[in-house]
Amino acid sequence: MKSVRAMPASKSTPKDSVRAARPRTPRATPRHSKAEPNAEVKAPEVKAPAAAPRKATPESIAQLAYSYWESRGYQGGDPIQDWVRAEQELSLV
Repeated sequence: MKSVRAMPASKSTPKDSVRAARPRTPRATPRHSKAEPNAEVKAPEVKAPAAAPRKATPESIAQLAYSYWESRGYQGGDPIQDWVRAEQELSLV
């Protein structure tokens, strides 16, 4: 008959060693919230910075004029008219 020996207290069980291998990470939110479940949560107000008037750069005008030509399927149109239209549209912004 085999004798069963008790494991000394200094040795850990395999279950304990698995837990020791994974350190606990803190929770992003607390377990118990003091807020009521149906309470409305309001987002903080974010104020947009005052829009400073931007000067249309030749690069931005060219991009917009190109997009007009692109929207026509790269067919026809007048590049000068596209440029003037882009200038006018960007000056309104």
